Amino acid sequence: YAKAHSFYGRAVQIAQQALPSNHPTIQQWRKNLENIKKKL
Repeated sequence: YAKAHSFYGRAVQIAQQALPSNHPTIQQWRKNLENIKKKL
């Protein structure tokens, strides 16, 4: 899960630069990132 968290976190950062902050995809990806973090 540590590698997944790192890669997913980077993907979220890229998406935040490309999409508006209130975009539903970013919101879902942030939730997913938190779920990965809980499993660490």
